[in-house]
Amino acid sequence: KNINLTIPRGMKLLLRGPNGAGKSTLLKALRGNVPSMIQEGGRIENDRLKLGVFTQDLAQELDPDSRAVDLVTSHARTGADGDVTVSDEMARNVMGRLGLGGEKPLRKVSALSGGE
Repeated sequence: KNINLTIPRGMKLLLRGPNGAGKSTLLKALRGNVPSMIQEGGRIENDRLKLGVFTQDLAQELDPDSRAVDLVTSHARTGADGDVTVSDEMARNVMGRLGLGGEKPLRKVSALSGGE
């Protein structure tokens, strides 16, 4: 209700929450796919919005024999030109903060649940 959100250019965000919390609906609204979510007089300004969404369906396209941490490090980009390498340690640190701590990053993708 009455959300004002400004995301600085280049900032990356993760949207996380329990099932049914409205994550997908919020993303659809940000893309302009749920006009009924915008109250009269409200608006979403997203002229330059770049929105990347990774759903459980997309996990089917991952190499099931790859370790989770290897997928993160191979796809992670930092810096304006995406030219900085992300180490296993950096990836595991971030994965831990997202609930994939311990040995989970070292597991094969096929051994993780859809939500993981």
